[in-house]
Amino acid sequence: MSEPERKVQPVSFEARSSSTNPTQRGKRISPRAIVLASLGLSIAVILLFLLSARALTVLTPATDNRTVTVNGGLAVPFGERFLVLEGEYTIKVEAPGFFPTERSITVAESESQSVTISLTALPGKVQFLTKPSGAQVVVNGEVIADQITELKPGDYTATISAPRYQDAEIQFGVAGKGLQETISFELIPNWAEIEITSEPSGANVLVDGELAAITPAVIEMLAGTREIQLQKSAYEDHNLTLEVHALEAQKLNTVRLTPAAGVLTLKSVPSQATVLVNNTYRGLTPLTLSLTPGENHDIVISKPGFESSRLTKRLDPGTTDQHRVQLSNSSGLVHFQITPENAQLSINGEFVGRGSQSLTLAERPQTIQVKLDGYETFETEITPRKGLEQVVQVALLTEAEARAARMPRQYRSRVGLEMQLIDPRDAGIFTTGSSRRDSGRRANETEQQVKLDRALYIAKTETTNAQFRLFASEHNSGAVQGNSLNRDTQPVVGVSWQQAAQFCNWLSRQEGLTPFYLEQDGIVVGFDPVSIGYRLPTEAEWEFITRWQSTGMKRFLWGDTFPPADRTENFADASSAYVTGRIVADYQDGHIVSAPVASFNAGPYGLFDLAGNVAEWSHDVYEIPAPNQAPQINPMGAQTGDNYVVKGASWSLSKLAELRLSYRDYGARGRDDLGFRIARYAE
Repeated sequence: MSEPERKVQPVSFEARSSSTNPTQRGKRISPRAIVLASLGLSIAVILLFLLSARALTVLTPATDNRTVTVNGGLAVPFGERFLVLEGEYTIKVEAPGFFPTERSITVAESESQSVTISLTALPGKVQFLTKPSGAQVVVNGEVIADQITELKPGDYTATISAPRYQDAEIQFGVAGKGLQETISFELIPNWAEIEITSEPSGANVLVDGELAAITPAVIEMLAGTREIQLQKSAYEDHNLTLEVHALEAQKLNTVRLTPAAGVLTLKSVPSQATVLVNNTYRGLTPLTLSLTPGENHDIVISKPGFESSRLTKRLDPGTTDQHRVQLSNSSGLVHFQITPENAQLSINGEFVGRGSQSLTLAERPQTIQVKLDGYETFETEITPRKGLEQVVQVALLTEAEARAARMPRQYRSRVGLEMQLIDPRDAGIFTTGSSRRDSGRRANETEQQVKLDRALYIAKTETTNAQFRLFASEHNSGAVQGNSLNRDTQPVVGVSWQQAAQFCNWLSRQEGLTPFYLEQDGIVVGFDPVSIGYRLPTEAEWEFITRWQSTGMKRFLWGDTFPPADRTENFADASSAYVTGRIVADYQDGHIVSAPVASFNAGPYGLFDLAGNVAEWSHDVYEIPAPNQAPQINPMGAQTGDNYVVKGASWSLSKLAELRLSYRDYGARGRDDLGFRIARYAE
């Protein structure tokens, strides 16, 4: 029920006369009035503050017993809040175990606002107690130097280590807030007790090179692989390797020491003498020998050129001795048989005379040298022996003979062709071509006087299809009326002189030789006569190889009669009639066209197919030489020409004139019965 309505009635107001001034009337304001006025004013101010104030809440999570101070203006605590006016303030929060924290804020128009202030806890005080004391503590990688250290609140990993103990790792947490915590840890020993005894006792025990005890002993050894050595005077050192496991004690078997060897220092005059002990080589003087004690040792000291010395030594364990030996000279008689007689003989670089002689030389290695102008020097080494006469025979070779002796008689080329050494120098002057009286002679076979003074290598066989295709992979020798000329082992045909010469240059490059033929834009335009690269045989070389003999020049490869016996060479035989249209009468060789190379018996110098199978390109430019010329040395013909000499008969030839070794044909292009073999100078 509502209260009865009150009516406010106006009352009359009369202004107080100025004559009523208290001072004038002499009246005072009473204390009570002053108190009431002040109280009223205070209430007014409070009411005004309350009407204008804003509520400020300060939050501090996870904090107890905090103290909050607000500075910067009037701030009235009101429970968990503060009443403040708008403006700038500084809030300071303090709590036990936390760092004091201040925050500046601005109080705005909103009636209430809150601010959260997180306090940072003080570090904790952590004490590490380890056994053994003094162990090193490393926390999160940092060494803890003080017994008590401050750590921020959080989780930590500590590594604890100490000499002779196993490292340990622990996880722990720090609460912080200034609290003190203690972490205790006992390390596990990293050693084991090892008991060692020896016979005899009293031996020094070294562990990893450090003296640890004297036997008998129980030694605390660190875990791991330990190198143990027992040492005692007059006894050999005893070594052993031991695996030690922590806390696992071991008792080793008694070590029985071996008496030490005796030591003999041996010297000789002269030094560097060989020493044998009981027939076993031990080194060169001066030498220190280790000898088994209590035994006799047979020692022999020897040096070339000196008498041997022998002695017997017996040493007690661990004792030392010295011995010096003076060796006596020893010599032997050597007979030198030297040709030519005026050759000079030198021993160890010292001239001793000319020609054959007998010398007494020291029984040690002697360097022998025999030399004479125009001859290759001979040198060897001999060791004279006392009581044993030796003979040294020396026949000097001319420089040319020596070079020839160094040349291999045969070798195999990169393409598999076997090369045969031929040395025509001893043949002197011989005659190529044929006499006008020779039946079947042709006009181009002019006789020539020739001398060859350079050794050469020549292929034992004609170049095969397989060998030529290493140079020209697409080459095809073809066929004649269905008879193949293209099998790998048949001689290559259908090859021009240019192609044959280019094959020679290619092979020279394969073997690191200077090419013999000069090429320009892929064409042979000449040759280098001093080159030892591969080439085609010269006509003079071909005739020397096939015809020369000490009694005169042969007419046919098999002799001087015609026709040849069956299977002498591959000529146009009865089986070739339908291919060639001509044959050697009553002759059989078993091949219609070309045969695999080396199918017939070898001819001079072990060469095959010289007179048949396929005709062969020679090196020389074709020309008809003028008669009665002066003897020619190593003739090679002109540098270039239109046609080149062809030598030898083939599977398609049959006439007496064609089978003669002096027969000369010519051309430049290839044909189905024409191939080649290679040659080169030996030096």
